[in-house]
Amino acid sequence: MVDPDELPTQLMPFADDKLERQEYAKAVYRLIQYRSKGVISIDGAWGVGKTYFGENLKKYIEKENKPTQDGNAIKVLWVDAFEADWIDDPALTLIATFGDLSDDAGKDRFFNLVVPLISKALPKVVNLVTKAVGKTVGIDPELIDDVADVFKEQSAELVKKKLQELSERKKTLEALKKLISEFLAESPISKLVVFVDELDRCSPAYAIRLLERLKHLFDVNGVVFILLWNRDQIANTVKAFYGPETNGQMYLDKFVDHQLSLETTSAHRPDDGMKGIIRAHAERMDPELRKRLNSTWVGTISLWLGLNAREAQRLSEWCVMSDRNNFELLTVWLLGLKAKHPNIYKGIQSNEKSAHQLALDVLSKVEGQSSQHQVLPILMKIHASHVTGKFDEIDPQVRRYFEGFHTPTHELLPAALRHIEKTID
Repeated sequence: MVDPDELPTQLMPFADDKLERQEYAKAVYRLIQYRSKGVISIDGAWGVGKTYFGENLKKYIEKENKPTQDGNAIKVLWVDAFEADWIDDPALTLIATFGDLSDDAGKDRFFNLVVPLISKALPKVVNLVTKAVGKTVGIDPELIDDVADVFKEQSAELVKKKLQELSERKKTLEALKKLISEFLAESPISKLVVFVDELDRCSPAYAIRLLERLKHLFDVNGVVFILLWNRDQIANTVKAFYGPETNGQMYLDKFVDHQLSLETTSAHRPDDGMKGIIRAHAERMDPELRKRLNSTWVGTISLWLGLNAREAQRLSEWCVMSDRNNFELLTVWLLGLKAKHPNIYKGIQSNEKSAHQLALDVLSKVEGQSSQHQVLPILMKIHASHVTGKFDEIDPQVRRYFEGFHTPTHELLPAALRHIEKTID
């Protein structure tokens, strides 16, 4: 067995961590150790790095987790909910995942016991699975419903004796939960941690069913679920499923025991975190392309606009595509707006005063923060001039920065836009 402390770099948890999230992972791991069961959600906006964090947290758990004297240890499983979305009931996905904890014989025995209970506790699953199989093998669509009904009747007949005392659905669910608990108890693990990723990309019906299955079917001792999601998006999914009057956030509270979140950059040193992200992107570029990237401007603008890792990467790639030019500051600024606020960027392209005002509002918020830059007031003056329609062609701050380019103040932004449109748009 490979010593966890001697793992190759690519297998080490948070080996390329630019946002100092390993300390946060340690705290989440302690929470997992503390809880005997339940659901933990890790919330983050699009592109903030939820999957990266989850994958590295999984590596960290596997590295740090030490087996007990009887050989038991924490087992970690990963479920991509979006990949499994084609299966109508997520209970099947989760039970299939649990089956991987045992060898083939144990898995077959587990499935043989579970299937009859599923047909009773979740009767729609039998019909849906039969329809799916029928479509796959080419059964006439008009016959699929009849085949499904016959199959369901036969299934009910086969399990009738076993389920005589389980006439109520609640009792059947409890029996299924007990069976899952017993199966886990027989496995050589002390706790099962199941990561569920991409739930916010699933269809509303599937996402809702998965949450309800976690609560009503998989709420068993020894199982901790980690949901990697955008909570606001899931709340909107709840509204789409149950109606706009539904309070999506309150609904989610019923299913989640601990709500955690990921910040866009390092909470302690955001400047260092963003610099690390930009540096990592640059290192993956061809050396010749890397020369075109002004990491200083990209990092500064990314911080001003609050770009996440994915948006910062997109900005870096656009800047490389656009090549370095006389209006590089304005180019990076406009491309940053394109990444974070595409509607503002489009408005500036059309020289709409309202768009220039929105850009000015964004810069004003940056001005109110402690971390500023000498070019901030220059950008503010340029946008303010487009709002008022009055341009001071001899403004000392603006001219000092752009004097060598022999371009009137009112032409600075249009010139940068033309460069972008020529190389990117």
